Amino acid sequence: MANLRNSTLFILLFWLSTSCALLNSKKFSLDSYPSTTGGDTLQVITISSDRIQQECIFYNAEAENNWRHQYMMYILDSEDEVIPIMHSLNQNKIDCTNQIRTIKSIYQKSKQVKLCLRGDIKKPHPYPEKINFGKLGQHTTKYEALWLQAVCNEKICYSYDGYTNTCPGFQISYDK
Repeated sequence: MANLRNSTLFILLFWLSTSCALLNSKKFSLDSYPSTTGGDTLQVITISSDRIQQECIFYNAEAENNWRHQYMMYILDSEDEVIPIMHSLNQNKIDCTNQIRTIKSIYQKSKQVKLCLRGDIKKPHPYPEKINFGKLGQHTTKYEALWLQAVCNEKICYSYDGYTNTCPGFQISYDK
């Protein structure tokens, strides 16, 4: 009888410890702050670092120079649907590639990051595409793109235009 009681206690303690660990390691959470001035909604997403992909897309409209690179980030929500995020301005190839490198260095140093974004979360995406998330598989974009303002881990933030000051809870300010 004592063995049964010890076994039951062990199983209960094991279950509680693993449940707490799973609850503390959220892969995705979203907080929305509607604008009081009629502007875009502020979205703050906390996400596991392995649920992020990035790329630079080149738009060759009218063969104009090299400034038509669009930075894109894709995040995989808790239902395995892809939310695209874009930098609001076109860039040259070097700046876009540097932005990927800088943001990747932030999210690779932490298990989770916070994203500060603008826009309303709307479905469906007008031109769905498949995004490869490595070991998490390929998933289709389901939402319209949001606008990137800042990315932060516990120690450092990236914002291309000083937007960390407008993001709730984004204490550290770092501009490239």
